[in-house]
Amino acid sequence: MKDMKRTVSFLMTVIATIAFAAVASAGEKSAPAKADPGKSGILIDGKPMVAPTAKPTPTPTKAPALAAGETVNVNTADAAALRRLPGVGPALAAAIIEYRTKSGPFVTADDLLKVKGIGPKRLAKIKAHVAVK
Repeated sequence: MKDMKRTVSFLMTVIATIAFAAVASAGEKSAPAKADPGKSGILIDGKPMVAPTAKPTPTPTKAPALAAGETVNVNTADAAALRRLPGVGPALAAAIIEYRTKSGPFVTADDLLKVKGIGPKRLAKIKAHVAVK
């Protein structure tokens, strides 16, 4: 039981140290200095502990919004153009392209209801910006 308490205490100290270091470095704008694992003083299986580094996740760029009266031809538009429609992201743009590839061109804007992910509410948002010819 003593060993378990000692282990729990040690782990809590390690977690607190890592959390403190993460919070302290969160506000830094410059590149972080390379950590020297030998200075941490924390050993795991006899080896110095090294905290993993997080890679920044890429932020998808938003397509520019359409101006009033501007339309997108859903029969010829690529994914980037389709993403300009309100509420259409990469997955829905791909679904529109996949549907028209398999089923042929859209005859009316209402045909977009056949695309998975487009319901009456979403169609109402984009219909004014949809062209089929």
